[in-house]
Amino acid sequence: MPFRRILCVGCFDILHYGHLLHLEASYAMGDELVVGITRNRCVDKGAGRPYNDERLRAALVQAIWCVEKVRLVDSSLQALKLFNPDIFALGADYKGNVLPEDRAYCKRNGIKIRFTNKRRMSSTDIYDRLRQR
Repeated sequence: MPFRRILCVGCFDILHYGHLLHLEASYAMGDELVVGITRNRCVDKGAGRPYNDERLRAALVQAIWCVEKVRLVDSSLQALKLFNPDIFALGADYKGNVLPEDRAYCKRNGIKIRFTNKRRMSSTDIYDRLRQR
């Protein structure tokens, strides 16, 4: 079986159990898991976000057992071009919501788009609950 590189991209702020499940499920699709962490300036999750700085978020994701490599990126398209994966793994909540430019790039370059984790957790929900306290 040929070597398969898997790519995940995201903010990963505030890191939670759902992120771990997504990364582990993504890793199970191939041989090497690489992760693009969205830079602070490119995160569009509202005021006060991201809560954690991009370097802290990258260090936490890099520390997860199944992650081979982490890079800061401006977009998922930039990560696709940087890592040249065989599979682009997205959470189940992205079904039907893949960015058109990502879908087109994957199609042109033979990159398969796959989805993980039926169970959904949200950093935004956690952040909002903490702010209400």
